[in-house]
Amino acid sequence: MQNMSDGELFVLCKKYGGEAIKWRRKFVALLPEVEKRRLWEKHNFYSIEHFAKVVGGLSENIVYQVLHLDKKLEGKPLLKEQIAKQGWAKVKAVAAIPVEEKEAVKMVEILPKKTLEIFARSLDSQVKNDVICPGAKLQHITFKLDPQTHFQLKKFQQKLEKECKKPIPLGLVLKELLKLAPQGSAQGGSRIPAKQKRELHKKYKGKCAIKRCKNPVTEFHHTKRFAKYGTHEGVTPLCHEHHQLAHAGLIENEHDDPKDWRFRKEMRPSVIDRKYLKNLQMANGP
Repeated sequence: MQNMSDGELFVLCKKYGGEAIKWRRKFVALLPEVEKRRLWEKHNFYSIEHFAKVVGGLSENIVYQVLHLDKKLEGKPLLKEQIAKQGWAKVKAVAAIPVEEKEAVKMVEILPKKTLEIFARSLDSQVKNDVICPGAKLQHITFKLDPQTHFQLKKFQQKLEKECKKPIPLGLVLKELLKLAPQGSAQGGSRIPAKQKRELHKKYKGKCAIKRCKNPVTEFHHTKRFAKYGTHEGVTPLCHEHHQLAHAGLIENEHDDPKDWRFRKEMRPSVIDRKYLKNLQMANGP
């Protein structure tokens, strides 16, 4: 081993570390069944915690968390399977989120643990706010349309409803039409001008633009993807985790002011965002 180069030693550490993480997750996933069968008792361990510590090197707190998580996952076999694959901590982060099980599995497979935890808190805060002041951001307006424009608007509304498989209010139909409006011309290069960054940093006092997020800015996010529009309009300062949530397609009104952003319960990444998510998934490691 002394004859190894630093590079060879680092590669070996990553290999063994990755294997250790993989098998530790598989061991943790067995604990609920060990407890159910009281296997620890049959092999002369005085508790499930003692069994897990001696056999797998786990702390009592982890054993408690895993067994408690197993109860929360009753009737969710797909999420239970993810404990062995992605780890109990990531599964715990989405266990209480009111989303479809398959969607939760997709989130666990792609997004890091900290990002999942922030998403869960953001969604919970959003639900509570909706209970306190439902529809506070909506305004009623009245306007007249000529028959031809009315026909075209209704036709576009029907198209959206067919795609989404649910009724779409006229206000959201108009919002979708505004998204299709011609965008500004490309602004030479993908690099955001330093002056624009400074202004955004000053405006948000160096913090993430998401309401109630206190994390520092790490990313300047293009709400209008530069690869598609070639413009630096709609650039928003975000923390690392909220930037990942935006690229995961979990913001339902990304073109609105970030203080009004709302989180949806399923990932809808664009074609451009899928490449970002693929790289993110690879970066998460074993």
